[in-house]
Amino acid sequence: PVDAKLSCSLLFVHCPQLRKVNQSAFQGFYCLKQFFSNKLKIVQQNAFFGCSSLENINLSKIQVLSEGSFAFCQNLVKLQFDELQEIPKCCFQGCNGLKLLIAPKVETVHYRAFDECQRPNIVALKLKSGAQYSVTGGKIQEVMVGHGYTERKKLLQKIRKMKKCFKLVQQLREVFE
Repeated sequence: PVDAKLSCSLLFVHCPQLRKVNQSAFQGFYCLKQFFSNKLKIVQQNAFFGCSSLENINLSKIQVLSEGSFAFCQNLVKLQFDELQEIPKCCFQGCNGLKLLIAPKVETVHYRAFDECQRPNIVALKLKSGAQYSVTGGKIQEVMVGHGYTERKKLLQKIRKMKKCFKLVQQLREVFE
């Protein structure tokens, strides 16, 4: 069992060389706000379960998440996974603050991965399965174009401008033919 004093007094964790967070390692550390590791690759089951204050964690190198890894981490808003290919069930259950998840290599989103969430937007370019979690129907504010993100309004303006240019080119072709 976790010492109650430790679970409410630990605010920051700085482990730059850490590669793996073991099962239930920080479960119930509700005051933990930031976790830092440049080399983190594996987060086991319930590792950060109930870390309701957690708002900043670098997950870019994560390759493996487990069931309930970040369940009930209500202050997580935006997460980016550069290497992750699979999101297991209940991984982000109860993460009400989660708005955007960027995971370009994710192929599979398991059933109930985002249970009790407010439907976060997921940017996943290789999504193959995950019919249980549908990302359609939601309003997207940002769209990935090439290697960067563009706000929806700006993207629509660019599309309209390009349509006008194509129409003009087409009209000029008709005139000169």
